[in-house]
Amino acid sequence: MEKEYNKLSSIPIRGFKQIRIEAELKSKKQSLTEETNIYSIYNMLPYDKEVRDLLLQLELKIERIELSARQEIKALYDYAAFLRKEVIIISDMYLPVGFIEEILYANGYRYHSKLYVSSATGVLKSTGNMFRFVLKNTGYKNGKWRDVSWYEKQLNPYPEHPVPFRKIDELYRKEENFG
Repeated sequence: MEKEYNKLSSIPIRGFKQIRIEAELKSKKQSLTEETNIYSIYNMLPYDKEVRDLLLQLELKIERIELSARQEIKALYDYAAFLRKEVIIISDMYLPVGFIEEILYANGYRYHSKLYVSSATGVLKSTGNMFRFVLKNTGYKNGKWRDVSWYEKQLNPYPEHPVPFRKIDELYRKEENFG
């Protein structure tokens, strides 16, 4: 990204990768929630607004180019759509919801009923709080929906036989009340 920026600007920057990593860490540390967002991250960069804005636009452009569907997950998604199952997409991501929706749409994800992104909800899947948030906001009961993110974790390396589907309550048995 630094190289791309330097092609566009008469004032070059150096060491952007490390500066960007540190800005994200600082933004997460200062966040009042479990997650940050790309705008907060870029506000932490030690550049003037014009430089930050150009860098932000470059990052979003690169994300649009690089993000693509994982075919194994897309196949599960398409199968759920074929069965007319309600599909809710949940993501730990600092990018805006609208941006994620555009990427999903461009990659053929058009059937889901709701998208929950940690940059908007302020809670993470990795802490379990996103699942509690989704349960509370969808009205689903614990154990009445399936989490297929286990499959994504199994993709590298490919197991001979994938782990069977697990109900969400199997993942969080200790939590009886999700508020």
